[in-house]
Amino acid sequence: MGARRELLDLTREMESALTKRAGASRLEALVGGGSGAPTQVIRIEDIEVRPQIRKEFDEGSIECLAKSLKEHGLLQPIVVAKKREGGFLLVAGERRLRAAKKLGWFSIPAVVVDEGDEDRLKLMQLIENVQRKDLNLVEKSEGIWEYYKYMWKVLGGTGSPDVSKLWTVFYYLHGGKKDKIKGELEIYYRVAAECSTLVGLPDGSVLLHCLIANLEDGVKEVLANADKVSATHLRILFINKKPEGMASSEVLETIKKIQEEGISRRELERLLKGRKKGPAKKKDPFEKVDSFLKGLQKEVGEDLERVLKYLIHQSEAMLLRIKATEVGDEEL
Repeated sequence: MGARRELLDLTREMESALTKRAGASRLEALVGGGSGAPTQVIRIEDIEVRPQIRKEFDEGSIECLAKSLKEHGLLQPIVVAKKREGGFLLVAGERRLRAAKKLGWFSIPAVVVDEGDEDRLKLMQLIENVQRKDLNLVEKSEGIWEYYKYMWKVLGGTGSPDVSKLWTVFYYLHGGKKDKIKGELEIYYRVAAECSTLVGLPDGSVLLHCLIANLEDGVKEVLANADKVSATHLRILFINKKPEGMASSEVLETIKKIQEEGISRRELERLLKGRKKGPAKKKDPFEKVDSFLKGLQKEVGEDLERVLKYLIHQSEAMLLRIKATEVGDEEL
């Protein structure tokens, strides 16, 4: 319990720093804005880069950044952690590091933090990934999910978060039914609320991104290449579908439709509403005739025979007109 309390206090201390320094970046607030953590010039070959959430880098943007570094120098140092066995581990600034390598730099300025402070280092890495502007929707969601799992353990969650329960809390929040979040569901909301400040999103949006991160790989692959599909679109889809239904061909077709046609939020809502209602059921025309005749019998009473003869005469005339029209069409 004591260790968990310390971790939670550490997180809230960081959140407080971020809230007070609204003009500074989240990462800058964590490392002390340059006042607390030392800056050193270190050899690039001594920096280890471990896999990050960002899987691909736009070579064009790296080239532009390299030109900027050549002209103006490095305006913001990278952040590294000093390893016990020697060397450094990259925490933040992989694009800057890549650009420096492209220029053939031998060394680079870096803010150096202590690897021994594992909790602060973990948070810094997560925040650096989540706040990057070049992340696509799936990459950002996977970063938020990592942070959610981290806070889940800090707040005493057992095992791994259950995605179906996570969806239920998301559904209640977006339906204005927060009072239904009780019992075993409460921790899912508490974790989302704790994540909200550092991630910079409402608690409901934190849950949404966690759901996106847990979609099947095939769906995430489609989303990663669908730049017109926003978190708002996914929110509407998740409100209408449980996680297990998000891999259906219908959902994939909808995502492709959004991407190809640029469907807005309101258009998507109308589309899904129309699918729920389904196509209008056609009435049997003979049933309509039977219904009409029954009503007619009650209406005309003793004149029924005369009226029916009139109907027969009119029906024969209508059939002749239809046949004449068909003959005319054939001649054309």
